[in-house]
Amino acid sequence: MKFDRYELFARIFPSIICGLPVFFFYHFYINSDFSNLLHSTLKVNLISDIPMSVVLLFCSYQIVRFFGKNIESLYFDNERKFPTTEFLLYKNNEYSTEYKNKIREKIHRNFNNILLNQIQEKRNDKKARKLIVESVRQIRGRVKEGRLVLNRNIEFGFFRNLTAGGLIALPITAFASYFFKYPFPNQFAFNIEALSFCLFFILAVFSYPILKFLGKNYANTLYQEYLEG
Repeated sequence: MKFDRYELFARIFPSIICGLPVFFFYHFYINSDFSNLLHSTLKVNLISDIPMSVVLLFCSYQIVRFFGKNIESLYFDNERKFPTTEFLLYKNNEYSTEYKNKIREKIHRNFNNILLNQIQEKRNDKKARKLIVESVRQIRGRVKEGRLVLNRNIEFGFFRNLTAGGLIALPITAFASYFFKYPFPNQFAFNIEALSFCLFFILAVFSYPILKFLGKNYANTLYQEYLEG
């Protein structure tokens, strides 16, 4: 199966990272071959491990894919508060009025879309955002895989999906840390699970500012390449 760059870097890699705690739990506790590896011969029957590893990766991929979009929708209100929308609102100060008008005029030329003017926007903020969201979706279709916009999209998609998978992995790593500390002590396994918990916790705490920053980078690049195209 062949994956494009976005699929590989923004979905597969986060799935692997977020699936590691479950993978380690399986190998350290459920899979006796791997336990024997640490205590005796350092040999393991990899053939028997491969099917379960594939299953764990597939499950992690599906979870990341499903919850990733939901995290984005939750944080940015279904794109209505995403930077690509915010930046084109007249009340937003990220761009000058002249720069916004250039983008708006090109949107009108390309798609025959008429965005609300400053007075209309004040009266109906919800409609103003909805029209911008619809126009941005058309812009994405035109820009597609531009020079830099694909890289920005991958960066955002990677952290969005890592956040989604990390939130799912948090309770798993918390349970595994307790499990390998008390009922079935294993210092090496505990260290891995505890470190994973700390990293996913930090990611969860700072996920919104990180995604907002990356969203701004994406928006700036998207509009820049749209105007240049």
